[in-house]
Amino acid sequence: MLHASQTTARSVLRIYLLAGIATLAGCGNTDSSDENAGTLVLDTNPPGAVLDGAFGAGSGRILLSANESEAVEIVEDANGNLVIAGTIIDGAGDMQVAVWRLLPNGDLDGSFGTGGTTIIDVSTASPDQDSVVGMAIDGAGKIVVAGTADGTGGDRDIFVARLFSDGLIDLGFGSGGDGVVYAGNDATMLHDDTAADLIIGIGGSIQVIGNSRISGTTDIGELASWRFLNVGLIDNSFASGGLFLSGTNGDRGAAVLNDLSGLSYLIGSRGGSLTIWRLLATGALDAGFSAGGISTIPAPAGSLVPFAATVYDNISFMVVGRRTESGITDRFFATRLFIDGTLETAFGVGGFLSFASFTGDSGANSLSVAPSGQVITAGVTTLRDATTAANSPAGAMWLITAAGFFDPILAGGGVAHLSSANDSGTTARSVTVDSLNRLVVAGSVDLGTGTSTAVVWRTP
Repeated sequence: MLHASQTTARSVLRIYLLAGIATLAGCGNTDSSDENAGTLVLDTNPPGAVLDGAFGAGSGRILLSANESEAVEIVEDANGNLVIAGTIIDGAGDMQVAVWRLLPNGDLDGSFGTGGTTIIDVSTASPDQDSVVGMAIDGAGKIVVAGTADGTGGDRDIFVARLFSDGLIDLGFGSGGDGVVYAGNDATMLHDDTAADLIIGIGGSIQVIGNSRISGTTDIGELASWRFLNVGLIDNSFASGGLFLSGTNGDRGAAVLNDLSGLSYLIGSRGGSLTIWRLLATGALDAGFSAGGISTIPAPAGSLVPFAATVYDNISFMVVGRRTESGITDRFFATRLFIDGTLETAFGVGGFLSFASFTGDSGANSLSVAPSGQVITAGVTTLRDATTAANSPAGAMWLITAAGFFDPILAGGGVAHLSSANDSGTTARSVTVDSLNRLVVAGSVDLGTGTSTAVVWRTP
């Protein structure tokens, strides 16, 4: 049985519209476009907006920091608190890892870290550009964060850090005494290694997917996956010294899933096609899966760039991202696959669903599944100001029916925008449905200052 990388609650999804509470029914078009479409507005500025008045002092959103920052991943813990991982830029201009915890009412939890926030200075270089790509809560309630950090020799390395449930850094994790583990392709600083996602596996092991390329070359790089033991040491029993490499320049890693037998699914792309590598617990390709352990799903048009994946049910999983095509804007795409690596052609039209914005690019960054079979995805699209005709990025959500069509309960053909009249731009990076059926989205907002601030939105 597949399982997802976060402790995301699988509750029945409720969507609140300006007109009131909508029912979960119906299906939309197979390929939709928008021009200022979408009415799910999580802000106090539009008159009459339906908001969670118990969250953010009635605003429906929480700004997590006064500094330039971004929220990248959000997970609900066992106590109903929201744990958010992201980045924050300090006074010296260094980008550092931040983990926040919010109480159910949206207040920062003062019992977590320092005043509700833990800062992890991953890289010792300065200025550094540490970034976060994923977070999970393990069986002991510890918070595991993965991302990419500046290496000491100018290269890039992946990192994994672990916190106790109270936000204190677990200094016993790894061997460096700082609660952070670094890994790369080699120890000679010849490779740039970047992380894309992580998942908790059997016995609390941690698997990270990403990419590896030779520094200073024109190589795009190849898909890479590392596995760590629960104590934070590289698992040398996995693949080759703890590292699996796809072996083909241009391969790209995006997301990782696993099952209780130890199989792992590496989701990425090769040559413009959606590609899945299935690995045995040893880290070797599963020869019984598709063609020698690799399944390739061609794009219906253009190229597929996956960004996120999650378990759909016991026999299938969902992948979302962008579909790129020469001469047109990028399009959001979603697809569903069986665990044998074949396309579920009954989903959408021939296994795919896509969305195009007339005004600019659109794409999905995250998704969550409700027991009803509906899928909520979060990402970014482009809005055009009706007065100035200027385009700006807008955080977006797409609601998809179990059959693979946009659900029109979100006016605008199944898409809604996270923006307000006072915002210069928003981005949605992560979405979940909490244990009380509320939709929670994390990302960033530009309040007109030209810099981004980490933000969390929540519906009633």
